[in-house]
Amino acid sequence: KVNESLGYRSGDDILKSVAKRLHGFVGEEGRLARIGGNEFAVMTPVSAGNETALYDIARGITGVLEHTYLSLGSIQTTLSTNIGMATFPEHAKSPEGLMQNAGYALQFAKYAGKNKVTLFHPMHKQKQVELAEMEAAFARAIAEDTLDIYLQPIVDLSSGKLLKYEALARWKRNDECVPPDVFISLAERSELIFPFGEWLLDKVCSTARRMIRYVPDVRIAMNISGRQIISQDFTGNIQAAIKRHGISASNLAIEITETSFINN
Repeated sequence: KVNESLGYRSGDDILKSVAKRLHGFVGEEGRLARIGGNEFAVMTPVSAGNETALYDIARGITGVLEHTYLSLGSIQTTLSTNIGMATFPEHAKSPEGLMQNAGYALQFAKYAGKNKVTLFHPMHKQKQVELAEMEAAFARAIAEDTLDIYLQPIVDLSSGKLLKYEALARWKRNDECVPPDVFISLAERSELIFPFGEWLLDKVCSTARRMIRYVPDVRIAMNISGRQIISQDFTGNIQAAIKRHGISASNLAIEITETSFINN
């Protein structure tokens, strides 16, 4: 998300600072490696079964990473940290298994919210498989245009006047409706939020275009996430969709999702 909002140069500066802080925390007894774009692996000795020591280490890592970062000489940024933990030999008996199970715990921590720490449990593996399958199915639904939108009228109770409509996305998977808070949360925590947002924008604009014939001043509101707002393509995509469907900007209302305020 740093790259999305501040650019890759700032992202690189912050990654270097993160690595330096982690290296100082780990010291000579542990080992540190960068294993992904914004993921690091820390290996450190802990007494078998000592969960208290594990969480103390996690709190220490969170502590060194929570202070403000300075990038490009003047931009100040703060980061959230999610940590997944697994121990040898309780959770795996091979380096590969240990890394995999720590990864499952990390994904579980990410879905729980910001600044969460999770110790591996066997259920995390099954949960991650289920989430991966759902994510793949949702991606197909977007690409194949099998999602639906419904319009909910917003009415002024004092006057009875129709103010606007709110577009509500719905997804039916295997003949069962997936709750919106489930698939929208899934999208917001993955890169699917961008193609989903583009799909929703296109549907809302095309619906507005059809309704203009009967209600010239129709206004349809759609929710977007904070990640979409900070995307460099955000305003351009909206302007392009409005022009492509031949509607007025007044026919479209953009509202930010509640989770954006909660998370930020």
